[in-house]
Amino acid sequence: MARHGYAIKTPEHHLAQIARHAGDNARRLDYDVSDTALSSWASSESISYHRAALEALALGEKHGFDGPAVEATFLVDADGDIVSTTVETTYFNGSPKREWQLSRQQRTALGRYSIPAGKTSRIQKQLGLTEKTVVVPAKRFFDAEGTFVGGPVILTLRPEGP
Repeated sequence: MARHGYAIKTPEHHLAQIARHAGDNARRLDYDVSDTALSSWASSESISYHRAALEALALGEKHGFDGPAVEATFLVDADGDIVSTTVETTYFNGSPKREWQLSRQQRTALGRYSIPAGKTSRIQKQLGLTEKTVVVPAKRFFDAEGTFVGGPVILTLRPEGP
């Protein structure tokens, strides 16, 4: 699977690119309808990326950040301190299992390697932990994954930090 990065720039840049790609699509259809599938796909994927960038910038502005923002879920303790930021999904017999991954220190303190994810986790409740979703500043680019030309492209916006 190919991995790429797509920069988040200014709202003006993304609005101009949406208009350009929409115009390109219209011109293609007017000119030659027999060979537009791949070009139309590329334009629609580009428009999706620019719209997602605009949404991230608008969320950042709404919450007072100087740049994009993203909603992120963290595992926190009773004091509101972050215990884990990473959820991994593993599969056993085809069934997904989501777990919060813990650092070495947290493993020692809690006596566990991981904690089941989900707001109804009995283990989270026993340990006095909860999942909390907050809006945080995001990196200024999307991680993008795509399987093949003409296929879906998955954009992921990650919180700032390590």
